[in-house]
This record gives sequence, structure tokens and C-alpha cells, in this order.
Amino acid sequence: MPRTKKDAETVSVEEALAKMESEEETVQETGSEENGPETAREAREAPYGTEEETDPVPEAVIDKTEMPIEESGITPEKVAGFEVTMELADAFIRRTVNVPGSNRRMRKAAREAFGENEEIIGDDNEELMTYGKAKKLEYEILSDSANSLKPKVLYGVVDGIEDVNLGSVRTIMAVCHLVATNAADINTEKEIRSAIYKIRIPAPLFFIDENGKYESPDAYDNLRYSMSMRIGSIIEFVVYNISLEDEDVLASRIGAMQIRSYDNYLGKRARIKPGSLAKGRIVHVSRSGIVVDVMGADVFIRRDELTWRYLDDLVYEKEFKLGKAILVRVTSVDTGKTNIYGREYPYVKIKASAKDAKENPNKMYFKRYEVGQKYVGYIAYHLKTGEYIVNLGQKNTGINSEQATCICKAPAMELGGVPHNGQKCVIAIIAKDPATFRIMGAFTHMEP
Repeated sequence: MPRTKKDAETVSVEEALAKMESEEETVQETGSEENGPETAREAREAPYGTEEETDPVPEAVIDKTEMPIEESGITPEKVAGFEVTMELADAFIRRTVNVPGSNRRMRKAAREAFGENEEIIGDDNEELMTYGKAKKLEYEILSDSANSLKPKVLYGVVDGIEDVNLGSVRTIMAVCHLVATNAADINTEKEIRSAIYKIRIPAPLFFIDENGKYESPDAYDNLRYSMSMRIGSIIEFVVYNISLEDEDVLASRIGAMQIRSYDNYLGKRARIKPGSLAKGRIVHVSRSGIVVDVMGADVFIRRDELTWRYLDDLVYEKEFKLGKAILVRVTSVDTGKTNIYGREYPYVKIKASAKDAKENPNKMYFKRYEVGQKYVGYIAYHLKTGEYIVNLGQKNTGINSEQATCICKAPAMELGGVPHNGQKCVIAIIAKDPATFRIMGAFTHMEP
């Protein structure tokens, strides 16, 4: 369903959001044409990937295996339904706000806002960037996203969060600034750094898989924590409203995710399916795992699925940071739906593993290590069972620093006392299991 342009003066973000809230009440009272009267809870599937906030740090898995590749849950009927519902949801929000118009009054206001009526005196032909020119550039990019028949996806960085009270409604907004029109321009000289327009995204338009948290007794605190953990992350968004005078923008992250996920997972040119390798970007880090935006689909990946190695807290915090690009293997693809502002929103839900995007190093190097022989290694992890996991080989060797690992019982006291992570040692291989590629060993020397 194509968008329609409105030649109307834009409203503030608060006014636009209030209109969406009132539309939600109307829809919930009268019911939708397709489903009849319903509440947001009844229309929503159980959220996925939301357990990361409360789960403890998982114990290391001794015998790591590859995640099974599931059959795709995508059918032609689901694809058609996704497309129709996505367009209806976009049209629903579109009619509640005023997109930038092109009438004479708006053009005059724009010239004044950009300082185009002020003469610059001088004979130098070099183009100099002024506040007015930077503001105009951002405005043209943002308004182009708002006015396009197919919403144009833009990219920004989350700078902070704000509490907003709209009458009896209390919500949280992510505050962002524009950084790029293409993902490839991020962290390059083409990145937009003027940060003039304040882009605000309400929580219901920021998360897809977090909406179930709204209904718990601690809903607001949970939501605030989730939003605060996204500060500093790179996000995609589409624009719904621009206030020229206030330099304020109302945007939607989930609208952008719908577009990207449809193109990458469902559309005619979709390339991602179960088993595919895909690039993602870390958008949230917790003690038990990370959330990765994989081409428009958010997925929670537990710590034991991040690498074949065993991660202590220091290594984990050093290697997995907000905004970092990461390669994953997608193991499952399906669609889901949630209810936002009284309307059904479809989304793509996936399962993925960063570990399985790389070859199992124990499988690669299994023949290298012979039973009865001694090899150098470094202690990587101390299991609760008292055993130690040792990375075989010198530090920073192996493919992507992934090394074969060996499980050893605690060393004899005469070797130097209690070992510590990172300590260099010598291991004698005592057994190998070709079915699981497990290597067992015993400490023969510990460096101080």
C-alpha cells in the first residue's frame, strides 16, 4: 500500500505520539476489521529472546556441538501476509502524523530555518559547511525517508533515553542522531557527524521482542533498563514526523527492521535462509549473551554460542562490544507478530550461532595432537567440577585465534599451586574421543 503525502504543517513529536496513543485506544475499543475486538495481549505471540536480562552467567559447556539447521518456517502464505500486514501497519501510523509538506508556507519556513535568506559575502569559491547547510542536508535526508512511497531506511546512534509523560501515558524514548544513509558509510569519512536533528523513537517502536515486558509489575523498570543498555548502539530507522522548528524527529526502528528483514529473508531477492552465513552488528550486551541485529532481525545469542573457546568475563567484555560487526550462521527462520498501538506488526524471528560461523577447532586440529605426547598451552577456564580447560598452542595462534582445547584435572600441588586463567603450561595428552573431538590431558609443568 503506497504512502500518501500530506501538504500540512508538521506537528511536534509529542503531538504525533499522542495521536498514535489515541488511535490505539480507538482500535482496541472498536476492534480491527480482520480480528474483531481484542486486547494487545491477546494479539501478541510470546516474545522471544528476552531472557537475557535475568539469566545468570551460564556454566561452560564441555562438549560444544553445532546447532542443528532447522527447516525454514517461511511459506508463500506467510510472505504474502507479512507484506500486507506491514503495509497496513505503516499506513496506520502514517495517517496519525504529518509528514513534511511542500506548500509555500513550508518552503518559506525552511528557507528561514536554513539561513538561506542571509547573504554570504566573499569571492572564495570554496564550499564551506555552515550550520544552516548542515541542517538542510539532514532535513532533506530525513524528509526523503518520510515522504518516500517505500520508506527509506536510515542509520543512527542511540545517544540516550528520555522519560515522556503524555497525559496519563508514560513511556520512554530512545534519543538518537543521524549518521548514515547506507550501512557501508558507518565509521567512514562519509559518516554524517553534524548531529543537529534530535531523533526520538518511542519504546513500542524500538523493540519487537521486548513488548511482553510491558505487562509485568516491573514493566517500566524493565523497559528502562533495556533501553539504557542500547545507548551507544547503531540502529536503523524510518522517519514518521519532522518538526522543522524544534529540530525534532519521530522515527521507528521496527519499521526499518520490517523493511530490511522482508528484503533479506522473505522477498523475491531474499538470500538468507537456514544455514546461511550472515553479517550482524551487536546492539545489546548482557552477562549471559548478546543481541545481534542480523540484517533486520534481532536474535539473542548465549555466551556458549559465541565462540568455540571458553570465555571468562574479562575476555568476554573485551571481545563483544556494542556496535561490533559479527559473523553468524542462521539456523532457523520464521515469522511472528506483535501488537503495537492497536495494530498487528509482523516480524522475522531467527535463531543463530556465532560459534557455528567458524569451524570447530578441535575438529580441525584433532589429528595434530598425539596421545602420550606433550604440548604447550594456556589455561582458559576453571570448571565448577574442578577441571580446567586449556587452549593448546601458543597464544593468538589458530584460525581467528580459535585453538583446540583440552580438559585436564587439577594439577598436583608440587607443580605450583592453584592455576589461574592465562597461565602457561605443558600438557600430556592422555585420551582422545573421535566422536566428540574431545581431548583429555594432564598437567606436567606450570610456568609461574
